[in-house]
Amino acid sequence: MNIKVIDNHKIKLADELNSAIEKSSRIRIAVAFAKYSGFRLVKDAFYSFLANGGRATLLIGLDFHTTDPEVLREFINVSESNNLFELYCLRGNLQQTATYHPKLYLFNQEHGNTTSIVGSSNLTRGGLIDNVEINLEISSPNSDEVYSDLSNAFLQIEVAKRRIKPNIDYVNDYEELFRLAKKDKNISDHPKYKEMQKLEEELPTPKISNSDLVGWMKLVYDYLPEGQFATNEIYKYEDVFKQKYPENQYIQAKIRQQLQFLEKLGLLRKPSRNHWIKT
Repeated sequence: MNIKVIDNHKIKLADELNSAIEKSSRIRIAVAFAKYSGFRLVKDAFYSFLANGGRATLLIGLDFHTTDPEVLREFINVSESNNLFELYCLRGNLQQTATYHPKLYLFNQEHGNTTSIVGSSNLTRGGLIDNVEINLEISSPNSDEVYSDLSNAFLQIEVAKRRIKPNIDYVNDYEELFRLAKKDKNISDHPKYKEMQKLEEELPTPKISNSDLVGWMKLVYDYLPEGQFATNEIYKYEDVFKQKYPENQYIQAKIRQQLQFLEKLGLLRKPSRNHWIKT
């Protein structure tokens, strides 16, 4: 594993993202905010990636109405013409829930290599080149446990509450609130906010399949039996899992954690304590 510090002083995040995109077959990005000014810095590399058959998933936050409508419209237009590109939005703070605030960039590359970037930078011009930021870039095999944990974190965000696949009507409503928020107006009682809430009940949400699993979660899932089984039945594979992740000293705890994650993703059902059924 190699680790690089990116602070936008000696190393610009935009340069690192462009390099990673060019070498990738799959991209997953979860950021609190996105702006067209930021996307413009990686746009050419991103569109070349898609033209070469790359698969991408973006999870973009709308809290504080900082993400600009322009970039959402561009992403929607791309997603409508390319079924390998998925855009989902998450919003929560107006409902007094936890604010959506990650900055996570994951890249799958050839020969089983990966690049993961996690830190403080959103997909904005400031985050990619102007601001003082601290990000860690981790280069590792896709079998590395850190990459496994970051991928699992992304999947859990992807199936979190209040995440939807936006359409143009939704972005039009959001744009009105975006403009009002810039003027420090209270928008919680605005009709467009009510329309957005109604649309969120109707718009599609992400669907996770076992093909989306990587690392620890895929490893455990692949050893699950058909039909109902008990947690302790999976412990018999502890030595197999230990061979895959020899530095992990808490294999049984990790197994239990993965089973809970798989339930959250909808790939397992828990009929009773310590018993599970594949869905």
